[in-house]
Amino acid sequence: MARSMMMNPAELTKLGNQVINQSNQFLDEVKAVFNLVQSIETSPDWQGDDMKAFVQTVRGYQGDLNNLGQVIGNYGRFLIQAASGTSNTNQAIAQAARRL
Repeated sequence: MARSMMMNPAELTKLGNQVINQSNQFLDEVKAVFNLVQSIETSPDWQGDDMKAFVQTVRGYQGDLNNLGQVIGNYGRFLIQAASGTSNTNQAIAQAARRL
């Protein structure tokens, strides 16, 4: 059974840009969370081993969250590249068809 996939390069580019924007927003939120954690660490309102354990635990996720944001952004860029490749292929096929 043959399968086909319909792809609109303009829509794919739009989706890729949306994914990149969401990735940037996610990374901004991650940065805000870790700025808040930094302020908790330096605040005189919460001191002690429980604060240190909390900060250390939350910071343990920082690398993973930043990597996740980067991977999501890379996926958006991949979608844009796929759209460009599809558009270029469609143009090449159209040019070849005109030469027949």
